[in-house]
Amino acid sequence: ANFPQVRIAQLANLIYRSAHMFSRILEHAEAAELRHIFDCNASVFWDTHYTFEEHSTRKKKHLGEEAMNIILINTVVPFLFLYGKSHMRYDMQDRAIELLESLKPETNTIIKGWLTLGAPLRHAADTQALMELKKTYCEQHACLQCAVGLKILKNA
Repeated sequence: ANFPQVRIAQLANLIYRSAHMFSRILEHAEAAELRHIFDCNASVFWDTHYTFEEHSTRKKKHLGEEAMNIILINTVVPFLFLYGKSHMRYDMQDRAIELLESLKPETNTIIKGWLTLGAPLRHAADTQALMELKKTYCEQHACLQCAVGLKILKNA
């Protein structure tokens, strides 16, 4: 279901039924409620296609839990936080952080690298923090300015 054409069809469906999406996101605090907002299927055509050209076995295409979490982590959380910050709504900023802490940790190559170093992962806030550390310190070769880098170097 990760074919680009299928994802674009799902996005088109989401846009089509997205009346008042902004206010709906602001109203809902729980991950399950937000998942419901973004839960969208592609049109019936895509039940038997992965591309425009070829037929496939009938299968309903929908976003899985991990894909939905990625949308919440990378779209809804920053949006809520920025909205809260720009409108001095600290409750929205807190909601964004609470939402991040309620989601499962992401799984990707960066996080797998941190796991080999023994980094504890409780939720998506941890994985976001570790990805930011990698971007800010590791990729910039700034180990001596990083508390984690210094600890690793001292133990080496």
